[in-house]
Amino acid sequence: MSQSPQQSFTSVIRNERSGFLALFASFTVFLLTIAAYGGLILLNRTQSKALNEITSQIQQKEEIFEDESIKEILLLDYRLKNIRSLLTQHLFVSNVFHVIETDTMPQTSFLDFSFLAKERKITLRGETFSYALLAQQMTVFEDDPGIEQAVFEGLSRSGDNKVQFKLTLTIKPSILQASPSL
Repeated sequence: MSQSPQQSFTSVIRNERSGFLALFASFTVFLLTIAAYGGLILLNRTQSKALNEITSQIQQKEEIFEDESIKEILLLDYRLKNIRSLLTQHLFVSNVFHVIETDTMPQTSFLDFSFLAKERKITLRGETFSYALLAQQMTVFEDDPGIEQAVFEGLSRSGDNKVQFKLTLTIKPSILQASPSL
């Protein structure tokens, strides 16, 4: 099978066209790559310039703060930490009065009060109108979640027919640690 001269010329032209198209496509890709690389270089310069501007602004703002101001802020922070530490160790004795006030029935009155913070013990001497009311009062103190132990002792009748008693309460540590409710 031999080709005619015209077919062979057409084939050569086709080969030259495809070679030219391949060369043109390669050159176009090369130019696009160069343009993309140039764009990245410009973007990098722009980003570096923006970074330098922001860094200089930060340095200017840092210079605004005087050393004395920073020292005062650090001293205030130190003092606040100390106050926080003291408050966590502070005993809120007023909470004891809140427990007694909340749990005391209207028919019960206390005549004597003492409180030992280290032992978390409250000793009360009181009176009420009957043994039934005393039993109700005992239940109220024993059911209070802030009280570990309630001990009633020394029961007797007074001259005016009231029931007198001595009450010793041991309160939970959380009662003394919690800040008083306002």
